[in-house]
Amino acid sequence: MRKLVLVIVSIMISGALFAQDTYTVDFTILNNSELIGVPSIIVKPDTETSVSVSNLYKVSLKIEEREDETVYIPLKLNINGKDYAPSLIVKLDNEASIKVGEMKLSVFISKTRT
Repeated sequence: MRKLVLVIVSIMISGALFAQDTYTVDFTILNNSELIGVPSIIVKPDTETSVSVSNLYKVSLKIEEREDETVYIPLKLNINGKDYAPSLIVKLDNEASIKVGEMKLSVFISKTRT
């Protein structure tokens, strides 16, 4: 019984050591004040991830962690055939928005541990 407990504790500790942070990114995309989409994606740090819906929009991003509870996010957007490449610095668990022409993008980021 004691060996079983030690094995379980060892597995739990090794799992905690190899756990990786991920981020949940919630978007609101408006074009000419019209709601285009509200995607939500899970992103690993320094890994480019994208989400798209037909020909309406495509969002590609990578999250670069910073030490002050913020993240830097370079974005690639294609909305209704127009390309945008804004970047944001977002404080975790807060919303940030950017407006380019008639396009407005709001981003909310939270950190999760997997």
